Amino acid sequence: MNDNLICLDFGTFSIYWYGIFLSAAVLTATLMFCGLRKLQKESFSQALNVSLFALPAALLFGRLFYCWFGKSSFSGWSDCVSLTNGGYGLYGALAGMAAVILIFCRIRRQSALSMLDAFVPPVAFVIAAGRFASISSGDDIGFDVAASASHRLPFIIWSASEQSWILWVGFFEGLAAVCIFLFTFALFLMKYGFRVKGIGQGSCMLLFMLTYGLSQAMLESMRNDSLFMVTLGFVRISQIISIVMGVTAVVIVAVKSIRLQKPDRTRIILWLMCIVALGIAVYCEFEMNTAVMVLHYSMMGLSLAFIMGATIYLFFRNVSLCADSVTGAASALPSPPSRRQPAAHRRPAPRSSAGFAMSPRFSDNAAMPDRGNERSRRDPYLFDSGWQDDFDDDGNAPSGSGFDDAFDNDWDNRKNQNGFDNDWDSDWGSGFDDDF
Repeated sequence: MNDNLICLDFGTFSIYWYGIFLSAAVLTATLMFCGLRKLQKESFSQALNVSLFALPAALLFGRLFYCWFGKSSFSGWSDCVSLTNGGYGLYGALAGMAAVILIFCRIRRQSALSMLDAFVPPVAFVIAAGRFASISSGDDIGFDVAASASHRLPFIIWSASEQSWILWVGFFEGLAAVCIFLFTFALFLMKYGFRVKGIGQGSCMLLFMLTYGLSQAMLESMRNDSLFMVTLGFVRISQIISIVMGVTAVVIVAVKSIRLQKPDRTRIILWLMCIVALGIAVYCEFEMNTAVMVLHYSMMGLSLAFIMGATIYLFFRNVSLCADSVTGAASALPSPPSRRQPAAHRRPAPRSSAGFAMSPRFSDNAAMPDRGNERSRRDPYLFDSGWQDDFDDDGNAPSGSGFDDAFDNDWDNRKNQNGFDNDWDSDWGSGFDDDF
């Protein structure tokens, strides 16, 4: 591996292959984000506007994050302003883009969780591209590997700056990011493409926090170029953020599982085992030494993988419970009534002297029989001449016709809402009274 491979050299400045790969990945991710928002029935141009604000915010917050936690390597703030000196922090960039999305959704009164779901797969894609492209920049490297038998492995590379064989941690980080991208993209299609019941908004963001947080908590431990905390020199800041992010996702899934269903013995045992696994992972991190490094990393990886698998299992169990509750609630609802009532439950419409079924909005003197007949066909309470033969000239229903009291009361309420007086039944043939 040659550090910082240059693609084009213009003397005063150079263009590196890492920057080209990362720029292409960002452009692809931007188009992907706009397409996913289009799948959510949102505007393509609106998603593009969000991206144009999110990218500068990512650069700004990513640089501030790197300068703050890596300020020991800078002589002053003038070095921080120089963008060619140093790098950018991934979690700072993610925080900047998330802040832009939250502010935008707050202003436009849109669902932030829905936009974050569309935001997650492109982010995982960019992370994967950046990790694999780090082979051209000399980043994401780990400890030295002395065993010559392992030098043929794809993740054991030669470092020109270190003049030794080292572990390329970016290879494992890239594979993890690819898996996260595929998983979150499939979940997004299930939610917004196939409309699978039970998957709520924010599910893609939740699964990203879980999988990326727990996987990165271990992989950051294997790197020797990561940023360390200012107060605790032996703890990597990215590890702390990753653990907090992953545990937060686990707690959210656990709380939702408890709300959906009373905890049973299986879930209680599963949560206790997750707590024990987390304790084992923390113990392996703080007791790491070169003598048993492989054993400790193996135990840490298995512990975090168990937590991740158990949480994903409970997540999809919650999805199943939500889908069952939605289906059960829908089946319990009564069937919607038909717009056209049966003949035995129809109220007769007033008729003009010309014999037309007339809306109460018009009188005999209105001279609009055609419009009244058209109104009678549209109004569910007024009907055409096909059924009027069952009633006498006064509009009274024959005996035994089956009109119930509820329908009569509804008809009276409708007349009152339209402004008819109580004397309509007695003098409707002579026209409207003066109060109307």
